[in-house]
Amino acid sequence: MAKSQNSTQSLPGQNLGLTSQTMATAPAAPAASGGSKLSEDTMKQSLSACGYSGAPKSDFVTELINQINKQSWDSNQTSMFLAQIFHESQGLTQLQEQACVSTPCTQYDGSNGSSVTGVPGQHYFGRGYMQLTWPSNYNAASNALYKNNSLLQNPGSVASDKSIAAATSIWFWNTNVMTSKAPLTQFGLTTKAINGSIECGKGQQPAPVNRWQNYQKIAKVLGVTNLASESGCYN
Repeated sequence: MAKSQNSTQSLPGQNLGLTSQTMATAPAAPAASGGSKLSEDTMKQSLSACGYSGAPKSDFVTELINQINKQSWDSNQTSMFLAQIFHESQGLTQLQEQACVSTPCTQYDGSNGSSVTGVPGQHYFGRGYMQLTWPSNYNAASNALYKNNSLLQNPGSVASDKSIAAATSIWFWNTNVMTSKAPLTQFGLTTKAINGSIECGKGQQPAPVNRWQNYQKIAKVLGVTNLASESGCYN
């Protein structure tokens, strides 16, 4: 979950689905061209390799692939990103924190040490493929991507809009995870950047290990031969 808070995550192998969501129109994340290209087939193969049997919404997946393909990532970085969002979203099927759907979680509505406060009546629990959390992150993503505070005003759009769901996750990855070249050679550093002390520094717990295993399996599908090490989170 982005950032530094987490709900209990299920592990792959469960048939999970999204509820019907209202979609709006939004611009894609700005990015450089080039890099490794994904196809719907390789995305399906990657999901299957990781044991996810749910059925993500096809138009959402197509939009996600299109936005990933606008990045300048190589196959290794693409594998890392997919490993993390597969875990966060249960194989691309859950775009909001499930524990907060029926009864909105209010514990993420505070400032979390920043100067940004939420809008009364709105809630800022995990949404999107990277589970964007806290008003400060919604506001930062909104300003970076759309030059306004629309996501702070309407945080639900991060889950309901296919373009925003993809764009915010890619924004978080580029801005908060890939802050140096180190994560490209130490997969655990990507988990640490996403979930910090919630998962890291506690030994081999199921959640961070599942992220690492996802990466290994996806990297095989995408033909990555020089994998990053496991280190950086629990070892």
